[in-house]
Amino acid sequence: MGLFRESRRKLKLNRSALLARLPLHWKYVLRYKAIHQEVCLLFRPKTFNQKLYYKMIYDRRPLLAVFADKLQAREYVRRMIGADILVGLLAVTNRPEDLPFDRLPAQFVLKTNHGSGFVRIVKNQLLEDRSELRRLCGRWLAVNYGDLTGEWVYQKIDPQIMVENFLCSPDGEPPVDYKFFVFNGKVFMIQTDVGRFTDHRRDLFSPDWKRLEVRYTFPNGLQPVPKPGCLRQMLAIAERLGAETDFVRVDLYEVGGRVYFGELTNFPECGSNRFEPKSFDAVLGAQWRLGRY
Repeated sequence: MGLFRESRRKLKLNRSALLARLPLHWKYVLRYKAIHQEVCLLFRPKTFNQKLYYKMIYDRRPLLAVFADKLQAREYVRRMIGADILVGLLAVTNRPEDLPFDRLPAQFVLKTNHGSGFVRIVKNQLLEDRSELRRLCGRWLAVNYGDLTGEWVYQKIDPQIMVENFLCSPDGEPPVDYKFFVFNGKVFMIQTDVGRFTDHRRDLFSPDWKRLEVRYTFPNGLQPVPKPGCLRQMLAIAERLGAETDFVRVDLYEVGGRVYFGELTNFPECGSNRFEPKSFDAVLGAQWRLGRY
């Protein structure tokens, strides 16, 4: 039995070593096949996810690295739109021990500039263990997100801890995430996410706020998210921020009748999410006119 386990371990190590030597193109082909159960047509991509993989491999424009760095993205938004839609930035540091907890409000958000998913909402810091928060930030800073996911845009970002104001809806929970899929400067689809930290629900809408009969990884909401009052302004902001590239997802919030910027995403979910029905992947891909990279 021990020999069998040792043989399996060596086989896995050899497989990992082989994969590490493969050209980037083939790594992505194999990843796509494992996730989507079909061959990725990288030479003539048709679907949204195929084009996303194509973009991850071949599009190396510096602008994408600006979008990926949450601090640089804020400056891009400031230049393109103005500072009014930026969430208040309370602190920036690359040393968790320097986090100024005594000067922070009771509620705030900890996040990093160099990856996805590194977020901690603090609703009452009096109930938090500051040492544990510092250790959490240290673990985040130690991760090279580019190495973790293979996304080149994160490779050279200088990791920083960001502390932002906590935006909340009237019930005290995080507001609805509105994610605008902008193709060649035009919004085609809006994704809404609610209950991300509890009962995550997701819906897709057209720009005129008709809910699409599509599931995108997470269950649809029990009721459609109401049309935001600032939808026209949000569409204009998203299209302005997406004007300089062939595709980007622009994340926005609406709180108290105001629009706030969330982030810019080059490669949503790293191309791992699937649509039901599957045919919608091709519908979305048809909206995307790939740039010349």
